[in-house]
Amino acid sequence: MFRQGEPGRKFYVIESGTVEVWVRHQGAGEPVLEAELGRGDYFGERALLGDDPRAATCRCKTRVQVLSLDRADFSALVARRFQLLRSTPLFAGLEEDAITVISHRLHSETHPSGRDIIIQGEPGDKFYLIDSGTVEVLVRDDEGNEIKVAELERGDYFGERALLSDIPRTATCRSKTSVRVLSVGKE
Repeated sequence: MFRQGEPGRKFYVIESGTVEVWVRHQGAGEPVLEAELGRGDYFGERALLGDDPRAATCRCKTRVQVLSLDRADFSALVARRFQLLRSTPLFAGLEEDAITVISHRLHSETHPSGRDIIIQGEPGDKFYLIDSGTVEVLVRDDEGNEIKVAELERGDYFGERALLSDIPRTATCRSKTSVRVLSVGKE
């Protein structure tokens, strides 16, 4: 895919196959296999973020299909995520470096209209930030009826309470429209 030391031109997300990450450490002879990446993993961002040369050689171990973004599209994506985080009250007081770290850990998910993203009573494993669309927040009463208690839109977030307090989900969050969210796992 690319060699250590080359300029970075693209960011990659693996659709299928396995990519090996080889690094030649300073003063060492042969490169060392540092990682094997598979479906859903991504690579190539470091050289684009810092305008640095490639820090590793990435080779296809198997037949690989990837999605790629060139530098301009990648920069636009990073700027959009950064702006979304900066405008969210939960993150507004953080330093720029902290927001940058968080933005790199976010995963994009798309949910069609009418899909339960989280379900009341289930354990919490992710935090969600709405990038586009509308999410309904529903709470089940003692008779099992769902009561709509809120509607959330771009910049709103949900799922944090179960993660912070280590309790089951306190509500169901359902996409009212097609929704794109950014998520980050509990860890």
